[in-house]
Amino acid sequence: MKQRKYGVYHHGELKFFVNKDLLKKQKVLHNLKKIKELHVYALGITELMIQMNPISDEEDLRTCDEELTEIEFKLQELQGFKRDVIYHQFWRRPHCRCPFLDNCERYPTENSIVNGNCPLHAPKTPVKSDLSDFIENMKFIHRVPFYKEKTFYGMLLAFIIFFVLFFGLAYLQPQLKKAIENISFNDRDTIYLKLVKGKWVEYDGR
Repeated sequence: MKQRKYGVYHHGELKFFVNKDLLKKQKVLHNLKKIKELHVYALGITELMIQMNPISDEEDLRTCDEELTEIEFKLQELQGFKRDVIYHQFWRRPHCRCPFLDNCERYPTENSIVNGNCPLHAPKTPVKSDLSDFIENMKFIHRVPFYKEKTFYGMLLAFIIFFVLFFGLAYLQPQLKKAIENISFNDRDTIYLKLVKGKWVEYDGR
């Protein structure tokens, strides 16, 4: 009977015992029921993860992994310890590809090893927007040496000049055509035009 009190059962099967001596030492025996409930909850999540596909269910797996991490934090608190992730053995979770033996040898440590292809723990590649790409490019330009900055600003100035000339001529060309059509040459070989307040007008060349 006493053994059953400290046993953690899942689907009617005994999985393990809660460390009674540890709870007494930490003076948290009153948290026994909550501790057992959290262990059962963690076993349920683990069982669910085993049934998932690491490719098609990656997002759901990561959600479950985060929930298991939160459960471990709560268990630490209920057992009288501070929240500390270095005591979480994340590499034991279903579908985790992080090196098992290497992490066991290092445990507990802040220098755990994560597999770059792990569906649970590998850093996710962020989806960049056009704006984020632009910002990153501007950061790069800010870091390059002065001569590269000079080249960049020279190209930028050239682009601005081209932009002004292109759209400026596109605006002024119709007015120039209209001004020429209204000119009476009267046997003159040369005419003189100039811009006055954005309009082409004829003048005597002086």
